[in-house]
Amino acid sequence: MKYKRSIFNVEIEKLSDGRKLIYNTYSGIFGIMDKKTQNIFDDIECFNYLDAAEGEMNNISIMLKSGYIVDLEKDELATLKIERTTNRHPQDRLQLTIAPTMDCNMRCPYCYESRANSAMTNEVQEQLVTFVKAHIEFNPSIKSVDVMWYGGEPLMQREVIYNLSKSFIDYFNEKDIEYTAKIITNGALLDADTAKCLVDECKIRHAQITIDGLKENHNKRRILASGEDSWDVIMRNIEVCKGFLPMSIRVNVDKDNIGDIDAFTKYFLEEKGWIKNPEFYLAPVEDYSDACLISKSKCLEGKEFAEINYEFLKATYAVNRDAVSRQFFPSTLPILNLRI
Repeated sequence: MKYKRSIFNVEIEKLSDGRKLIYNTYSGIFGIMDKKTQNIFDDIECFNYLDAAEGEMNNISIMLKSGYIVDLEKDELATLKIERTTNRHPQDRLQLTIAPTMDCNMRCPYCYESRANSAMTNEVQEQLVTFVKAHIEFNPSIKSVDVMWYGGEPLMQREVIYNLSKSFIDYFNEKDIEYTAKIITNGALLDADTAKCLVDECKIRHAQITIDGLKENHNKRRILASGEDSWDVIMRNIEVCKGFLPMSIRVNVDKDNIGDIDAFTKYFLEEKGWIKNPEFYLAPVEDYSDACLISKSKCLEGKEFAEINYEFLKATYAVNRDAVSRQFFPSTLPILNLRI
């Protein structure tokens, strides 16, 4: 058997003692190579297996299992493309994104959506349930269903979420199919009673909420349709829900609120003590369409955003290492700290 180095390896500069850090983005395994193993790894295509010592063969076995080396004839890129296509169209899982309404209770200036004043009718709900049941019957290999509640602001039509969730859950229990759900919401309507119902009755296991910097900037950008400020409402809702509902906070960033990031990080991680839940990540505001009212000149270039995000991640990493690691380590396999 002949091997070659994987194209998915990321080799990091050597440590002071000569060992080298290596990470494979396909397997998701991070390891530390000693000098002897580096010599084998660097010359793996020409390695003499006939004269190899037992320890050398053991290290080759570990590198193979970790994905650092692969069969010489393997086309890794083709394999990845096949798996990507398979994962996008899994035979055993149904993924649905459902918008109960495209209306919204906010008037954010960068929003690209039309905010149509309409809701999913009873007839459409019945048709959706019929479609899902027919799809399940036609695809008996489906073992799990994932729903993302989206909008607009989906919580403006809570009854639609409640009704459809009950229909789905009753049917999937009957069919012994696993059901999970998530929701993307602006958080203004996510009070404790609503959140408990979503968790207990609708099996919602995660919520994403958007915040746009600290209070002053946020209230200028995340504007309620009533004209009222949204910051205090959202902060209160996060506080009362974080004990039982996992949440992630998306922070939209452009040149207008870029100065908030350092203070924002300190406020939430140190003052509020929101270390494990909710988790935070930055997202650049982008000029997707003519409907976006944010000038392209206010959007951050890739390098500008990367520099800000780097500082944000360093600050977050200092108090919540796992949260940052999860953003960069693919989840196809467990993360292992291998020393070879």
